[in-house]
Amino acid sequence: MSTDRAIVTLLLALALAGCDVTNVPSCIDADGDGWSDCDEDCDDDPRAHPGLLEIECNDLDENCDGIVLVGLDMDQDGYGVGCGHNEDCDDYDPDRHPGREELCNGVEDNCDGALLEGEGTDADGDGILACEDCWDEDPELPLIWEDCDGLDSDCSGAPGADETDEDGDGWLGCEECDDGDPEVFPGAEEICNGLDDDCDGVVDEMPGSADEDGDGFEGCADCDEGDWFVNIDAPEVCDGVDTDCDGLVDEEDPDLEPDHDGDGYAPAGCGFDGLDCDDRDKHVFPDDIYTSGVVPDCLPILRPGDFGHWDYARISLPSLYRDPETGTRYLYFRGHHDQAEQAIGVAWSLDGVSWQVEDEPLLEPTIWWDGHNLSNPTVVKLPPSFARRWLMLYHARATEQASRQIGAATATDPLGPFERRRPEDGGALTQPVLTTSDVAGAMDADRVLHPALRLDGDLLHLWYNGGAPDDPLLRVFHATSTDGVSWERTDEDGLPGPDVIYEPMFDFHGEQTAQVSWLEDPAEPGAFEFHFTADERDVGTTRGTEVAWEDGIDFPVLSPAADCHRMDGLAVTARGIEHDPLTDSYTWYYGAQTDVAPQDEGGTCPGNQDDRYTWMNGSYVVSYVARGVNHAPRLTVAPPTGAPGGILITGTVRDTAPDQVLVSVSSSRGGALGDAVVDPAPVSGLQVQSTSWSFEADGLTGGSHLFTVTALDEAGVERQVQVTGVVF
Repeated sequence: MSTDRAIVTLLLALALAGCDVTNVPSCIDADGDGWSDCDEDCDDDPRAHPGLLEIECNDLDENCDGIVLVGLDMDQDGYGVGCGHNEDCDDYDPDRHPGREELCNGVEDNCDGALLEGEGTDADGDGILACEDCWDEDPELPLIWEDCDGLDSDCSGAPGADETDEDGDGWLGCEECDDGDPEVFPGAEEICNGLDDDCDGVVDEMPGSADEDGDGFEGCADCDEGDWFVNIDAPEVCDGVDTDCDGLVDEEDPDLEPDHDGDGYAPAGCGFDGLDCDDRDKHVFPDDIYTSGVVPDCLPILRPGDFGHWDYARISLPSLYRDPETGTRYLYFRGHHDQAEQAIGVAWSLDGVSWQVEDEPLLEPTIWWDGHNLSNPTVVKLPPSFARRWLMLYHARATEQASRQIGAATATDPLGPFERRRPEDGGALTQPVLTTSDVAGAMDADRVLHPALRLDGDLLHLWYNGGAPDDPLLRVFHATSTDGVSWERTDEDGLPGPDVIYEPMFDFHGEQTAQVSWLEDPAEPGAFEFHFTADERDVGTTRGTEVAWEDGIDFPVLSPAADCHRMDGLAVTARGIEHDPLTDSYTWYYGAQTDVAPQDEGGTCPGNQDDRYTWMNGSYVVSYVARGVNHAPRLTVAPPTGAPGGILITGTVRDTAPDQVLVSVSSSRGGALGDAVVDPAPVSGLQVQSTSWSFEADGLTGGSHLFTVTALDEAGVERQVQVTGVVF
């Protein structure tokens, strides 16, 4: 039985049973199009069933969607063309038809024959039609976002709600962090008030939010992050700075502590007779001496670094170099807080008084032979033929137990960086340039150290200390080089090893003649003065040529301060001296050390238990670089007065403490005659002043004599005057 007959039979049976079959699908495909009314066939016409494309004007619902096409509708948007009318203006775009919203796109969307105003123009050529561009004369606008400029920069119809200046401080709300407070805006001064005054996202930073100086305070608790001494818990000290951060300075502040550092001196103008030049540091105060020698400045020119810095508590052994081409002075020095981590630093000055210290070291230990104890830098500027003109020699050692040897580093700038490279071609240097002598019996076979350089034309001179095995004495040796790397020791005496140029000769030398510096004294052309550290605490001096030194002077020419608490109360080391021909004076740049060990731990200076350096300085030594000036003695000699068998010579000597200048007289016919009697004049401190002197001698051979009058001050500086006198 066919399917259709089965369905008809079923319907008949249902009807006979009294069932309503008027709405029951027949499921008969009468038109043979493969669709029945059970399949939603809406018309027994083979031209109509679901799924057909309705494109003809034939009054049929061809695709059974309930819509009878009134014309041709190619884009199936419900609007056609043809069949007696033309309603759709683009039958290939379903988004264009009658009733559609007209959009700003340059085409007619609603088929009404008209575009929006400005829909067809782009005056500024920015690719945005005028109907969407409220800035059609500015190609930079509109933006895709609302800019903070007080304008409707995104053409949304109005500027942003925060593009107003409600507090009248000149900043829009979107530019600042509080538009209700005219004192708050970007760039405003940050003050301690609980507000972010400068709108940088940090509240009450003064000047930074971090503890940059390591004093344990930050923000409003520290009004100067560049000075560890300044914070809300610091005392108010007489120094021109608001050290306790209360807005009051020195005498204005009732919290002022006269003589804060307890050194017995107070600064001028802060309470009583003032002499202290630094009331923060108990080791810095005037040196109460009366001397014709070196008069120390009150202030050091270089200070040790604060806690955590590479040169914490210790800078020493300065070496002076003055660039002959620019006149700039450079001080190269050793700095460290741990003995094994010594490194080299530098400071520079145009006048020798004000110094600028470079913050980081120039040269640090390596993993090579010089991994420990970099020290005693000495620097010269080589001729222009060298690729790296600035040559530094220094001593170091591989381990704590190894002997010291001398290495080299070079740079193209006096402030570095210095690298272990050859000056001639920049090749790497991984070994010392001067090692201990390999000659049996040589006096420098155990250690070589404390280099001092001088350039004479194309020839480099090096003076250094050497030590022999099982011999504590340090002697002075000499070597030369033309490239700064290959050195030839001076050896002309026929003894094993290089010649000893100088060795300890006087009681105050002890076992040391170390850390040599030299001065080609323009006041005495052709004369070289050599200064050296003796007995590890004083400075001695001698004269000579590069390879022949005299016996020297049998007294120290610079000694530690009488007060052991002063910055140079433990030891002084000489490494740099220069002469000023205009004033005939000498400026000494010297290393200064003070002992801060408590007495119960071997310290020699009482009252150190509260010293601020002891709590993180195991060596109990604080060191500085100090400066002092020595005026050469100036002699005047009156014409001698002759007498039977005798002579009377008088004159004056001008110096600081001139009555301490030794005036001696010698004769061309009688040799050394003796010392003059210096008659002290009224004195007033250490200013340069004159004192009279007289010398009388009897028993001289009659006739004309050439008398030489010599003045020797306490710094070992001599000046001479010669006069002719007649003995009857």
